[in-house]
Amino acid sequence: MASFIQKAKTLKPQGIGLVVQPREAMQQPTADQGAIPSPVPLAKVNRPQELPKVAAPQMAQQSGDIIPTPPWSSQPLPAASPQAPAISTQAPQRQADTSQIDLKNLIRATLAEVMGTSGTQPMQNSALLQPPVQTEALDQLTDVAREDPDFQFKQSFTPAEERPEGPAEMTPQEPAPRIVDESFSPIERSIQEKTSNFYLNIGEQAESDHGDIPVATSDAAEKDKPIEQRTRDIGFGHKIKPSEDSSGMIHGIRFKNEDGTFIPLTEEQKIEILNNDMEAELSLARSSGWDTKLGNIGTSWDDLDYKYKNALTSLAFNVGGSKAGRGWTAVLTAAKNEDPVAFAREMRRKDAGRNTAGMDNRVLKELYYSGIISNRSEVSSVLPLGDKRSGVPR
Repeated sequence: MASFIQKAKTLKPQGIGLVVQPREAMQQPTADQGAIPSPVPLAKVNRPQELPKVAAPQMAQQSGDIIPTPPWSSQPLPAASPQAPAISTQAPQRQADTSQIDLKNLIRATLAEVMGTSGTQPMQNSALLQPPVQTEALDQLTDVAREDPDFQFKQSFTPAEERPEGPAEMTPQEPAPRIVDESFSPIERSIQEKTSNFYLNIGEQAESDHGDIPVATSDAAEKDKPIEQRTRDIGFGHKIKPSEDSSGMIHGIRFKNEDGTFIPLTEEQKIEILNNDMEAELSLARSSGWDTKLGNIGTSWDDLDYKYKNALTSLAFNVGGSKAGRGWTAVLTAAKNEDPVAFAREMRRKDAGRNTAGMDNRVLKELYYSGIISNRSEVSSVLPLGDKRSGVPR
C-alpha cells in the first residue's frame, strides 16, 4: 500500500492537488445560511470555475458527545464541538469484487483514505471526490492501485493491522472452470455400479452375513473339527487369516483390540471388506494363471464381457484366487465365447468332494446376479440340483 499512498501524494495533475484547511479555520454556519462553501476547497491549480455549493454539515448536538472510532480508522476521533461537524462512523459501502464496480470511483474513494493518513479525517461524499478529475491522472492512479498488494484490503476497508504480510492473492473475477472426471465413460460407470451391486448381492445372498465379530465357520469341510479348532469367519464370508488375527486388522480396518477383545464391524466396514476381498482374490487368480491362459486362447481379461468377469470374480472369491488361477481353464474359454450353458457347466463345483444343491444354487446366483441368465431353466441341464431356494426365477 505504501507505493499507492506515495504515488497519490506525489502525483498532482490538474484537479488532484489538495489543500486542507485546519479545523479551527472552519466557520460555523449561521441560521440563515442555506448552503456554505466546502470547508475543504480544491487547490487553486488551473481551477476553471468556482467550487459548487454543498449542503451544510450536521452539527453535534452537545459539545461533550463522543464520536466512536470508525472501523476503518486506527486513530480515535476527538469529541464533537460546535466548530467540528459530526463524523459518520459508518464505513463507506463498497463491494469487494472489482468486477462489479467502477474502478475509477474506487480510486476516488481511496483518495479520501490517503487524505486520512495525512492527518485529516476521511470524508464521505465530499466535493473533493466529485468530478472534475482528469482522466489521465485517474488512469495513472489506477495502474498504481492494480500493482498494490494491499488494494483488495483497501476495497473492503480491512484495518491495516489485520492485513496479512506479503502480497495478497486477488479474488478471481470469474469462477474456476468445473473439473469433470472423465476417467470413466458413462458405460464404464454403469458397469462399475453393476459390479458393486453384484458383489453385495453375492455377499448377502450367496455368502450370507456371518456377523460383526468372528465366529467359528460352518463350512462342510470343517464340520468334524472341534469348534475351537475351526477357522473363523466374519462379515460377508471373510475368513480370518493368521496375519489378521495377529495384527487385529482386516484391509486396514481394526476388528480386534490389543487385549484380544473384538470390535464389532459396522455395515459399511463389512461391505468394504467384501469389496476388497473380491478384488484381492481376482488379482491373485489372474496372476496365478488366468491371464496366461486367456492369452493362450487369443484374448485377455479386459476383452471379456463384464458379466462373465463378475461371475469369475465370485468363483475366485469362493475357492480362493490361487486355486482358481491354477485349476480353472475351460471356464475361461466359455467366458470368451459367451456361452451361458458351457459357462455354467464349468462353474459348477463340489462341496467337500460332492455335488450339492447348495453349491448348484450358488452357481445359479452367480449367473443370475451377473446378468448371464434370467431364470434357472436356462442352465438346469448342467445344474440339476439347483432349486427355488436359490431365489432365481424358474
